[in-house]
Amino acid sequence: MISRQNKYKYTLLGGALGMLALSAAPTHGQDAGPRAENEPSGFHADAEIDPLAYIFAGNSVHVGLGYRSLRVSLGAFALDLPDFLEPSDGFQTSFHGFGVKVQYFPFSEQSGGFVGVQADLAHNLIQSERSAAAHRERQVSLGLNLGWRFLLGRFYVTPWVLVNYPVGAQDVELDGMTHNAGGLFPMPTLHIGYRFL
Repeated sequence: MISRQNKYKYTLLGGALGMLALSAAPTHGQDAGPRAENEPSGFHADAEIDPLAYIFAGNSVHVGLGYRSLRVSLGAFALDLPDFLEPSDGFQTSFHGFGVKVQYFPFSEQSGGFVGVQADLAHNLIQSERSAAAHRERQVSLGLNLGWRFLLGRFYVTPWVLVNYPVGAQDVELDGMTHNAGGLFPMPTLHIGYRFL
């Protein structure tokens, strides 16, 4: 379970990231609509959330900067892992952390299909469902992601899949049970965002 202190911390971080994205918004009467296909390529800025994280008692805020077909995003996330994704019976896992993604849109500038790589640093809490026994750890993960960005004016919806690898992860023993660290971990999700540039 994510503590109230951490929820406040991520709410503040989300606000700060949102302000950063807003600072890149067009000013002085620039056209508020998305670029036409025949206009010159340039810089892009966006902000997005993962609504699924909020469903599972977490949060997810990301800010992206792009140039032509490349995009880099920084984000903060937190989640209570749902039972159907828990790798081992008898445990409850939650985590919060930060990450960076680099994505490439091969078909159209900042829209359509994309592939990318990412790196995350998470603080994991693994708890036994039998007692108060718990294990805390920091975990670095590397991953590949792919998906499709659907533009809806300046808003967009992005279904995508992450295949994540926890670097150096080890099994955890609690109450005579073993929490499997696992290997490659596929995770489908959905982002909803807004393009400022």
